[in-house]
Amino acid sequence: MKRLSFPLVASFYTKNTPYEEEVRHLRDSCERFHLEHHIVGVPSMGSWELNCAYKPLFLLQMMEKLRRPLLWVDADAVFVREPSFLEVFRADLAVRMYNCPDHHPSRIVSATLFINATPAALQILHLWAEECISRFQEKDRKQEVWDQDALRKVLLEEEHGATYLPLPAAYSKIPEHPEDEAICQDPVIVQNQASRRYKRWVNCPEERQSFDIFFSQ
Repeated sequence: MKRLSFPLVASFYTKNTPYEEEVRHLRDSCERFHLEHHIVGVPSMGSWELNCAYKPLFLLQMMEKLRRPLLWVDADAVFVREPSFLEVFRADLAVRMYNCPDHHPSRIVSATLFINATPAALQILHLWAEECISRFQEKDRKQEVWDQDALRKVLLEEEHGATYLPLPAAYSKIPEHPEDEAICQDPVIVQNQASRRYKRWVNCPEERQSFDIFFSQ
């Protein structure tokens, strides 16, 4: 396949947060492998979960504007070797699917996500965004909203006409994850999971002074 067949790499990062530094690695890796990309900064919505749930809305905006296949990659990820066009890119959607029950919140991981420029894929984005919004509006909500679990519900529990396929582990490897370490020795995209370091920073403005000191060291 020609390079033009590879989807546009799309991502956003939250401005005035440590993700501004993280996303440089993603942008540099795209340029290293000559991957066309659209990576933009957006204001923080006020919490980590709200920022993550913006993902389907962002992708809707990109799809409606560009009308071309997209490969979403989290801002804290990096391409470590040159990617190639995959057969799963012929489906409406491709996403990493872990070997666990369909109801498990980690069955679907949306850190890397392929969205084709098809009406069915656009429908999935609409349903995903609506599911995220619905969860935030739940009365007396106690559980954190995970955008990936909202996508899991849409794909596996709701009626839709989209075709979706599992994305190879090499395109969304999580270091030290037992399943990924067992089946993926030569990744294309590595997910660095900066949320483990920065989630509390985003959620707790009153503690940022001490965190800022840590980041400056």
